[in-house]
Amino acid sequence: MTNLNVREELFCKVKAQIETIPDIRFFDWQKGQFERPKSKNPIPLPACLMEISAIAYADLMQQLQEGRAVVSLYLYVGGCADNFDESAELARGLTDLKIIDTVAEAVQWLAGTQFKPLSQKLEQSLSQTHKMLAYRLDFETRIYKQLERRFVF
Repeated sequence: MTNLNVREELFCKVKAQIETIPDIRFFDWQKGQFERPKSKNPIPLPACLMEISAIAYADLMQQLQEGRAVVSLYLYVGGCADNFDESAELARGLTDLKIIDTVAEAVQWLAGTQFKPLSQKLEQSLSQTHKMLAYRLDFETRIYKQLERRFVF
């Protein structure tokens, strides 16, 4: 991974970690895929989508910027199994829930050359909105960006 910008490095590193989880069948940038009407090419579940939300930058010395970034992972597990005690689907339902922890553990403290270790800050259910088992996991990191010297003062 040479000459990648910080977003590309974050995406590639997180993708590599998520791909070690056999239960996750799809990984991509968050582009509102689950907000659109059902298409002819459905996304295989469980799926994990990544988003880098706002980055707050501060200028450092010698054309270097430091930023605080939030990396969000959206997990879409699929149809909810019945999980009451007598349910035949209880084991599957518990396995579906375990994916959330597996993803969080795979990404927690992941670091790169342009970003510090990721630290989980939020876990939020999206199940009511998406009518399926869905979660958002937010991780915070410090990123560094070297800028070209364009002006001489």
